[in-house]
Amino acid sequence: MGYGLFRLPAVALAVTILAVSATAQQGWSRAGGLGGQSTASSSLNSVAYVDGKTIWVVGKDGYLASSADGLSWIVSRKLIDAELNDIYFKDKKNGWTVGSDGWVLATDDGGDTWRSYQLESYREGAENRRRFDLYTVHFPDRKNGWIVGDEGTIFATSDGGKTWREQRAGTDVQLFSVFFRDKKNGWIVGAGGTLLRTEDGGETWIAQPPPASVDLNDVYFVDKNIGIVTGDDGTLLTTRNGGALWGRIPTRTGERLLGIAFADKRSGWIVGYGGTILRTPDAGASWVVQESGTDVNLYAVSGHKSERAFAVGANGLVMRYIGKR
Repeated sequence: MGYGLFRLPAVALAVTILAVSATAQQGWSRAGGLGGQSTASSSLNSVAYVDGKTIWVVGKDGYLASSADGLSWIVSRKLIDAELNDIYFKDKKNGWTVGSDGWVLATDDGGDTWRSYQLESYREGAENRRRFDLYTVHFPDRKNGWIVGDEGTIFATSDGGKTWREQRAGTDVQLFSVFFRDKKNGWIVGAGGTLLRTEDGGETWIAQPPPASVDLNDVYFVDKNIGIVTGDDGTLLTTRNGGALWGRIPTRTGERLLGIAFADKRSGWIVGYGGTILRTPDAGASWVVQESGTDVNLYAVSGHKSERAFAVGANGLVMRYIGKR
């Protein structure tokens, strides 16, 4: 029986949020400016730090750029005229980015070339095909992947993205983020406290009792037990038992919390509006409010085990973190 069938109350978990002085901070600073496509670089929606060597960013008007150091950037040839919302690399060769109007870009050569196509929904029949805005893509392995978006949109692939099929979520709300621990166990979060779980690869999705009524923006599992969800109004949720029970963590911010990333099983970050950055050194047992040096909205973050991370946001902002050596 799936966890989502149990109506368990949310509880407060013993997680600490710490505020530390700027002198104690480790290395958040602005990275180099982005070149070309000035209107596109006004908003960067997602970042992928691949293999600790290459940084990819995406944004408005099909903006796609890469860097080896975060200081100088190579802007890829513009393929589409749509907003790109998320970029994800499973390894240094295979990557995907998704955006508005059903657009997907994919690469199997580390970004040297990208192919583009649009996914269409047939939920109302072949004569009523529709293209929805897509927000997040995630692959737990090279073959199996999922994409989520507007009006309960879920697409799944079992052949590395060569073909996609629709799945039914039983909801028509906006779905903002998807994460699969393996090809069977996955979670989706979305508008109005939506929290969905599957244990059969998305063949059935079970709506879990919402642990919060605000929009939930990102979901990430550190391992099979520890999961984290961010949301509006400073909402931060965690589970320590594989999603059977979710607890709300008090934070010292009322800002919208968005992207989550972990460099390893212990070190992770959360970013959000107003330049908010939270960091955990212990898999979410405690959190440090880090000084970002900016009040610009941050949308996404990506880290690496080398204790380096990159965050992106409005106004083409790229932030770089360098930890202790």
